[in-house]
Amino acid sequence: MVALTATWLGLDGKDPVDPGGLLIVVLIGFVIMALPVFAMQKAISLMSTLTLAAITALGPLFVFLFQIVEGRVDYAPATMTGLMIYFVGAILAAYGGARGSEGKAMQT
Repeated sequence: MVALTATWLGLDGKDPVDPGGLLIVVLIGFVIMALPVFAMQKAISLMSTLTLAAITALGPLFVFLFQIVEGRVDYAPATMTGLMIYFVGAILAAYGGARGSEGKAMQT
């Protein structure tokens, strides 16, 4: 909405865009974004709750590690400790939730 408003007001001074090139960009964007999202949705439906929670809990840890490798963030023991506490807590919560749902299914 903001970009369209800026274009209509003349604040976005770009040259005209070739419609054929625009179509190619949209198709590439569709392949790059829509297909991985579809594949992720299919994979999520095939995995256990515990596995999904473990992968999700690893996200912040991997972001921190990649930022260290890239050089944007310096290593900080406090940050790593916080990430490890978060990861362990997320895994314990997922494990407890999975055990709780299994116990309810067995009692019925």
